[in-house]
Amino acid sequence: MKLADNIRLPYLPSQIETIAADAVPGNVARALKVQTYDTTESPGLNIREFNRLMALDLGCGHTAFFAQYVKIEPSENVTEVTAAEIETNEAGRIIGSGNLALATDSDEDFFINKPYVGDTNSLECKRQGYGRRRILAMQAVSQLLFKLPLHSGTFFTSPAAERVWLGLVRDGYAEQFLEPESPTGPLTRYRFTS
Repeated sequence: MKLADNIRLPYLPSQIETIAADAVPGNVARALKVQTYDTTESPGLNIREFNRLMALDLGCGHTAFFAQYVKIEPSENVTEVTAAEIETNEAGRIIGSGNLALATDSDEDFFINKPYVGDTNSLECKRQGYGRRRILAMQAVSQLLFKLPLHSGTFFTSPAAERVWLGLVRDGYAEQFLEPESPTGPLTRYRFTS
């Protein structure tokens, strides 16, 4: 049995706790700094530079830490509110990461009011349901920060990533739709239904 098999119900925004910088473990703070190297003009954000820090108890001793910040994509002239995510196991070891974002000043329909998954990565225990659990956690953060359902991104880096969304559709949490005006032309995407 997969450890994440018991993850059937979505997490709720009310389960997310806002935490102080001192409550973020050192390895998580360092990972969040590394995760922001490529997304900010600075050499990565110090744990006290994030706009908001959050934690979500995922069960089984696992925790998802989220750090909200604003990033500017100069090449696309877009400002995004982003939440970087680092997951730890019961021993405090990092087992995954990801991020979600909402473009706040885009006039493209593809981005307007559509928070999306930027990326997600499982560092261990692949094919155990952690990708699904991470997307469910991101949906709760999207609801908390933006009051909007989470959408899939512009492409899938692996067949496993799309399988996560197809499973959420099968279980009634998400729907598939055609995004007619994506940056690359018509695109099949997914979004949570609530």
